Amino acid sequence: MPEAARTILKRFPTDTAEAAGLQLRLERPHNLLQCMAWPGQKDALAKAMEQVLPSLAWPEPGQLFPLEEGGSFFSTAPGSAMLLDVDAERAARLVADIPMETGSVFDQSDSRLLLDLQGSGVQEVLASGLIVNFAAWPDRCVAATMIEHIDVTVVRWHAEHFSLLVTRSYAQSLWDWAYETSANFLARQAG
Repeated sequence: MPEAARTILKRFPTDTAEAAGLQLRLERPHNLLQCMAWPGQKDALAKAMEQVLPSLAWPEPGQLFPLEEGGSFFSTAPGSAMLLDVDAERAARLVADIPMETGSVFDQSDSRLLLDLQGSGVQEVLASGLIVNFAAWPDRCVAATMIEHIDVTVVRWHAEHFSLLVTRSYAQSLWDWAYETSANFLARQAG
């Protein structure tokens, strides 16, 4: 690793890193719910969920919708979606009140961590681990993929803000990759 990258790394704290307009933050997501419809029951599950979240529309894989009630709803596979940052009262109602014959809604907040990346260099940092044409990705889209050996869900909020959802057991590896990749990016920017 270049000496300039080592110098930049020394300035970064352990769970938040910010330098030269690039910010990384690792945090526990607020009320991350996995929603899975039984075969042929996606519409019934969506209708049951609308009782708690009236603005809900079931996303197609790759889509992300902000909810009027707060939070976001996105999908990476048919019949499966995730709610992120829904308020605690609504999250509890969804987990408890969904009819069992339509599917299941369960809390994944303790099983995943969210690595938030923001700044003008975020696409270049991510490009070192993803083979993606970021110009073809619209804002508010998602994809399930891998960075090195780590399964991640990539959320693009806009061109300079991405989030990576990762299982807790791989969060340290993802943080290490993002941290070092960002430091190398910043070292190249510094000359």
